[in-house]
Amino acid sequence: MTTLALEQVDGLPRFSQITPDQVKPAVTKAIEDCKQTIEAVVASGDYSYANVVSKIDEADDVLGKVWSPVSHMNSVVSSD
Repeated sequence: MTTLALEQVDGLPRFSQITPDQVKPAVTKAIEDCKQTIEAVVASGDYSYANVVSKIDEADDVLGKVWSPVSHMNSVVSSD
């Protein structure tokens, strides 16, 4: 299976490797991962700060790292 440039969230975005057809699958996967994290936190019954906020923050960070390059590239091509 090919790793999409948007799924490689370590380091700087690989703008030159990002293609439009990668956006939907990468964002969809990141959203699904966030949903699974939330479901796991709720199911655990442990509502401590470390379990709730930290785990959801980590999942949200990945979603942000996937979406940020897309948003940036959209701003660049939409500017005059």
